[in-house]
Amino acid sequence: MRPGDEALVLLCGHGTRVPDVSGDEPDGFDEVFLPADVTRWDGDRREVPGVITDDELGERLRAIRDAGATVTLVADCCHAGTLLRGGDGGVRWRSLRPDLLGIPAGAPRRAGAAAEVRALAGDARGIVALYAAGSDERAPEQPLPRGDAAARWHGLLSYTVASELARAPVGVTWREVAAGCAAAYRALPCHGASPLAEGDLDRPARLGEARAAVDPTLVAVRREGARLVAVGGALAGLVPGVVLEEATPVGAGARARRLRVVTSDPFAAVLEPATSADATTRK
Repeated sequence: MRPGDEALVLLCGHGTRVPDVSGDEPDGFDEVFLPADVTRWDGDRREVPGVITDDELGERLRAIRDAGATVTLVADCCHAGTLLRGGDGGVRWRSLRPDLLGIPAGAPRRAGAAAEVRALAGDARGIVALYAAGSDERAPEQPLPRGDAAARWHGLLSYTVASELARAPVGVTWREVAAGCAAAYRALPCHGASPLAEGDLDRPARLGEARAAVDPTLVAVRREGARLVAVGGALAGLVPGVVLEEATPVGAGARARRLRVVTSDPFAAVLEPATSADATTRK
């Protein structure tokens, strides 16, 4: 990372808790994220190989920040779970019971200890962190948008953050984005889950539409039946009106196609051929 860069760290999937062996956690547990290659509890090493702990995550985020970049973390996972993607009423949970990984019970919570997310414990300058749930709550996912026959399963935090960024005016802060997410949670059947936010929340939220015209990142496009769909929606700056140009035309002498975003949700955008009046904004 270089000074002036912006780093977005998105963790979506399962989370759980493991016994705190360093003694720095008030509730006796380390919150961890479970990548795809985790294995079962190693009793000799007193850890689950492959997990990302809250302590490690905070250290890595601060290292990016200290390199001169601003950092935004969106953690759409549970920090303590009781079900493996179980649920009812159209809601599933991004959590994994610790015993399914062979994790032993942790130390009992000390009297008066708060169950708080601690990835940013200490210096949080230049870092924004948004969490799908508290350290003793489960993170919900459900088909979104609600009532849409084509709705897809999304983590509620990822979806609401992307939705807030897509419609946010220029200059909106992360504190305002977090407030919008909290309001969305209250409007949906989240069964007690509460999104949390910490860090440099008064920093402008500069992701999404405001970056669409200047971001040259390649966009993958797939065919779904008769439709062309870009992988990445409003969160990637693909909002209606954005025009894409094919980076590598297929066939000798072929001209690059130009495609315009017609509709988008936070994670995908439907495309149609652009007209000569549409200015190219992405390649």
